[in-house]
Amino acid sequence: MNQSNAASVADFLLSLYSAAREKTVAEFPEFSIESLKSFVDFDMGLFGLIRPNTGMAAGIECSWAHVHREPTNMIEEWMGICAGDDVLKNMMAYLGRAKSYHVPSAFSRSEDAKILDFAIRTRHINLMAVANKYGPSGFFGAFSIRRADTNWKFSLEDDALVQLLAPHIWEAIRINRTIMAGKIQGLSEEPVKGLCVCNDKGTIVFQDHSFERLRTIFFRDGNTYRLPEALAKPLLSEGRATWQDGRLIFTCKKVSHLLFISAALTSGMSKLSAREKEIAKFFGTGLTHSEIADELQISGSTVRRHIEAVYRKLDIKNKSDLAFLVHTSLEGNVEKTLAALEAAVL
Repeated sequence: MNQSNAASVADFLLSLYSAAREKTVAEFPEFSIESLKSFVDFDMGLFGLIRPNTGMAAGIECSWAHVHREPTNMIEEWMGICAGDDVLKNMMAYLGRAKSYHVPSAFSRSEDAKILDFAIRTRHINLMAVANKYGPSGFFGAFSIRRADTNWKFSLEDDALVQLLAPHIWEAIRINRTIMAGKIQGLSEEPVKGLCVCNDKGTIVFQDHSFERLRTIFFRDGNTYRLPEALAKPLLSEGRATWQDGRLIFTCKKVSHLLFISAALTSGMSKLSAREKEIAKFFGTGLTHSEIADELQISGSTVRRHIEAVYRKLDIKNKSDLAFLVHTSLEGNVEKTLAALEAAVL
């Protein structure tokens, strides 16, 4: 690499890591792909977090994906035909190394007919892909760029540059997402539980463990990179601010170009006043009447009166039942958190 190219790479890395701390998770992948175009000529790009599946369900499990100027529903169609994906197998065999493919020659077997047809229809004729292990989770970070011109090939220099820069792009994405997660959890007066952040197409860019667990249990949904259709329809397509499904209630708020969706169990805790909830949470975590009175600077008799009202409204009779409701409730200080996020993102 000559001195001029080295300086360009240094400038790229500086801007990449700076942007990782400044741009939102929805903006940053697009910025990364556009910046990479100063080194490599390509039409389309995709970031994804994947885990190869084996056995009867051979193919890939996609945790999240970001597409750059891709055809509508391209990811969904690809997921339907990805079993036996030769490109994915090659990426796993050559971790950290960019691999270039001319699709008509790469998918020449009869069993590859669906993949070849898909690639031609979606204009993914020339493909360069690279994958890296993503921590101890078993997931791989997959990154690919595509060209639609059948007479054009990625050069050896393109391959070397993508191989050099891809690990930095992945690390910058990790930093960018970690910062967003920190903002979401840190801007609240108490940890937010049951929160998801997605773009207007339903692609998930952040979700905490509580939201992921609820989504999996109640919707039996394993595609963790996208909202379930049953949830996306009312909140995204119909634009509802709230939606209830059985024991879950979802609240959706748009902040800049992102959608923040909170989930809560519809337990009896919603029947309590703000003061009753406050005292119930203290009491349910083990504090005594006198300790709560000292903490809130109120009398012991006032605390006792509120606890009696809590038991009556929740139809419970002891402290262990209250503790269970307190710990299983997903009602966090979501409104205050969203207001703080709105100020931070806009």
